Amino acid sequence: LTDPEMIAKTRLHPINFLNALVTYNEGQIQRQGGWYGGARQKTWNVSGPIADALNDGFHLAFKSVVPANKRTFLAVDVSGSMSSLAMGTDLSCAQIAGAMAMTIARTEPKYTIMGFTSGGNNVKTYNNYGNNVGMTDLGITAKSNLNTAMQRVQKSNFGRTDCSLPMEYAIENDLKIDSFIVITDNETYAGKRHPFQALKAYRQKTGIDAKLAVL
Repeated sequence: LTDPEMIAKTRLHPINFLNALVTYNEGQIQRQGGWYGGARQKTWNVSGPIADALNDGFHLAFKSVVPANKRTFLAVDVSGSMSSLAMGTDLSCAQIAGAMAMTIARTEPKYTIMGFTSGGNNVKTYNNYGNNVGMTDLGITAKSNLNTAMQRVQKSNFGRTDCSLPMEYAIENDLKIDSFIVITDNETYAGKRHPFQALKAYRQKTGIDAKLAVL
């Protein structure tokens, strides 16, 4: 589990280790009739050395990720639906998004990481319930640990989803970006214009042939 050469050879992604680590420590999600339930079941005793090995393997797997070396804007969907389970894993969408944010922070030399929902382009906009909407600095950096990164995504879950906000924010704040990366559960229906329209507007304003990738 902690052999760097084996991890590189098998191309095990950090998410593979994360899924195994959370399942091993907390139990497996019970699925009834094809639907995901909320309860976890654990019929084994956790061995400290194995748990540590899975955690170490998670961090070692970062070295197998090849950086794009672009000016990267990572926008993490922190809407309410991100607290649901990601298909095919025992992790929530928010947990995976937090881990992926940390992966990018540790592999890309130039990055900006922010959370987004909908309803505003300012760094922080609040609705009547005191929850953040629009764009929010999640405080995830290359030095963030796994639990911190996942918690900062999970605690922000509220609101709708507008996937055009990263480009809108970059336009308003004159950011120079080569690659926009959006991590979302794809439950998106809000916003004044489509993401491709916002991307086109960004290209026209800056002259940068920016790309957009959606995970």
